[in-house]
Parts: sequence; C-alpha cells; structure tokens
Amino acid sequence: MCLIGQTQAQNGVVQGSFGYYQDAIRFAQNRLGASARMQGIGNAATAIGGDISSAAINPAGLGYLQRSEISFSPAFSLLGSTSTYNLENGTFPTDEAKLNFNIAQFGGAFVLPSKNTSAYKG
Repeated sequence: MCLIGQTQAQNGVVQGSFGYYQDAIRFAQNRLGASARMQGIGNAATAIGGDISSAAINPAGLGYLQRSEISFSPAFSLLGSTSTYNLENGTFPTDEAKLNFNIAQFGGAFVLPSKNTSAYKG
C-alpha cells in the first residue's frame, strides 16, 4: 500500500512540473533596450519620469523633461549556461556561452520653450 502511494506521489510531481519549462525560459530572458538608469532599477520603466528610454512604455513620462537630451546606451552581455540532463539512456551535459554587443537604446527628446504666460499649466 505504501509503495503504491509513493509511486502516485512521484508521478504527480513529474506531471505537475512538466509545463513549467516555458516559465523558466520566459524569466531567463534578458531584455535589452533601455538606458543604464532604467536597467539600474530592474527595467521598471513606468516608474521613471523624464527618461528617454521609457518613452515606448510610458510616453507621458517625457512631460517631466526639463531640458533636451540625447541618449545612447551600448550594451555588452556575456551569458552562460551549464546543465545536465538525466535521461533514460544516459546523462547529457551541456555547456553554452554567448557573447553579445549591441546598441540597447538610442534616442533624443527636445524640449521647446512654452509661450504660454497664463498661470494655468494644464
């Protein structure tokens, strides 16, 4: 009786964890395309106002700009992965590395002086 319960528990763990490989791939991706300021806070683009690289996600944040700016962010990444797959017909180790250099972000925003002299700024 105990042997049957243990076998069913092991099958439940294997079947329950089978679909999570897609989540592992999704969360292991590095998203490039932001300034160093945005990458420094974990790519939380909506939290930054006045940063040119957040314009694609939060264009209203450009309203905080006080002066014109041009931004250029080169990116260099060295990614590596080492895994061992234990299958029925043997153990298969894998070792991969990838070197990547790209331009993560390039853009400009220009602030034009307002000719509005009223107290209402809305």
